[in-house]
Amino acid sequence: MNGSQMNFIGDFMTPDELAAELARTGGYGNIRDLSKEGGPTLEQQHEMNRVWLNQQFSMLKVGGIWMWPQTRRLFKKVDDDHFREIDGP
Repeated sequence: MNGSQMNFIGDFMTPDELAAELARTGGYGNIRDLSKEGGPTLEQQHEMNRVWLNQQFSMLKVGGIWMWPQTRRLFKKVDDDHFREIDGP
């Protein structure tokens, strides 16, 4: 798939904005509060996921593609600050 064949979906978003969307929509999967079992709260898990997503983003080169396997969503790093969701092949 080259750049001219990509169909972009939605707006530009920073890794923090994507992390907030995944937290809001359940895109991280079936996570639950584990604090009563000595684990992290939901908020702590969302923060860990946000930090992880920022690390993934920082490793991508502009033009690189990243997939969130649980949701089968594809994202392209369009500049130094933003992802943009793309329609998969």
